[in-house]
Amino acid sequence: MKKPNVVTGAIFGLTGLISLIFSHDWLQAGAWLTLGGGLLLSDLHVRSAGAAEGSTATVPLSPARKYLSMGLVLVSLLLFGFMVGRDFKASQHRETSTHNAR
Repeated sequence: MKKPNVVTGAIFGLTGLISLIFSHDWLQAGAWLTLGGGLLLSDLHVRSAGAAEGSTATVPLSPARKYLSMGLVLVSLLLFGFMVGRDFKASQHRETSTHNAR
């Protein structure tokens, strides 16, 4: 069975691609794709090049890959926070402009 982070990362990556195709919002797609990439890198193990065909031994995650995956997840959280702030500011602006029009 695949690891939950790998499956979740693939789902978030597909969500990012679909949102890019349909909404054309680069910020939203970038947030989804970086979250998916970070989750994929965090738990996806590979077999070593010299491993036997039926071997299940995997190479441990390198510290650089671990920190890169944490950085990607952090960047995606910052992008999501920026999107929430941007949407909140736009809704506040719309609310004040409708009050002034009355």
